[in-house]
Amino acid sequence: MWEKLKKDMSITDVFAALYGVNLLISYLCSEYKDTALWGTDWWFMGLYPQIILLASYFLVSRIWIPKKSLFFLMFPISGVVFFLGVLNRFGVYPINMRAQSA
Repeated sequence: MWEKLKKDMSITDVFAALYGVNLLISYLCSEYKDTALWGTDWWFMGLYPQIILLASYFLVSRIWIPKKSLFFLMFPISGVVFFLGVLNRFGVYPINMRAQSA
């Protein structure tokens, strides 16, 4: 079983798995486990969100079968997002958005 697992893993998978081990060790050694679990009130990058991102990586790399149409759909969508970011940088806001406090 270990031989098949080692044969199927790429170097990226190995480093992702080592990152997951590092996350768990960091959480277990933390004195602030409540903050380390979810993150702070405004920066939610604790153990749970990181583990979810790591699991998403393995699900996409191992299970997802890409389709060409979806791949080519990403280009115009990312182009629109980048264009809106450039406009935002120069103070042009084509989409009316207001910050609202709760």
